[in-house]
Amino acid sequence: MTAAERCATAILSLALHNRASHVLVEPVEDAVEVFEIREGQRVLTLRAARELHGALIDCFKAMAGIREPGQRVGELTLEDADRQIPISVATGVAEHGERLVAHLHSSENPLRLSALLKLAEDESIGRCVKAFLAGALARQTSEVRIEGDGGVLQVRYQADGGRFEPLMEEPLSILLHAPVVARLKQMAGHDLLDFGRALCGHFLVDYEGKKVQVLVSVNPAEQGSENVVLRFSGAGVV
Repeated sequence: MTAAERCATAILSLALHNRASHVLVEPVEDAVEVFEIREGQRVLTLRAARELHGALIDCFKAMAGIREPGQRVGELTLEDADRQIPISVATGVAEHGERLVAHLHSSENPLRLSALLKLAEDESIGRCVKAFLAGALARQTSEVRIEGDGGVLQVRYQADGGRFEPLMEEPLSILLHAPVVARLKQMAGHDLLDFGRALCGHFLVDYEGKKVQVLVSVNPAEQGSENVVLRFSGAGVV
């Protein structure tokens, strides 16, 4: 086993011990940093010389069977206390090079990265997001909150008096939570694999012949999930 293989295995074993939901491997200007996502927060677990970056990424990709040009997602298993833990691995592009995310599956967070990446592009998720935006604009609200709450996805808009009320008439399945957030991250110009930190972005939507700017705030939540706040304002109409 090479030094990079030992390092990759140790990183995953430590994450399992710490009950992390994700491991992030990200290059910075002069180093490579490894984070765990624990209870929705990024925790730095390793900072190493930049020279280790390529070897570490290649090792994770080999372990997950990512070998073909253009292939972004793979799977591996890691033995932990006589259990076989399935782990999804996906790669993406960061400011200073290739980033990698490993998703440690659990009953609380079962959606594999491969499924999430596909669902973010699915037409049904796109229609769902369009329905949220149309409903919000029709109500002339300034803010919409999209949050997981137990077994349901809560989508609430700010009504008169500042109170928040349900945007949709029927309760939504919690299974829509991650794909909807992923679609909104994508629309706001973020990498879907950028987890565990607050993100801000925006996009434009057509409404009644005008271009409306929608500000998107993504915030980490429990079990590696994310919540979103959408803001609409008069200044956003261009």
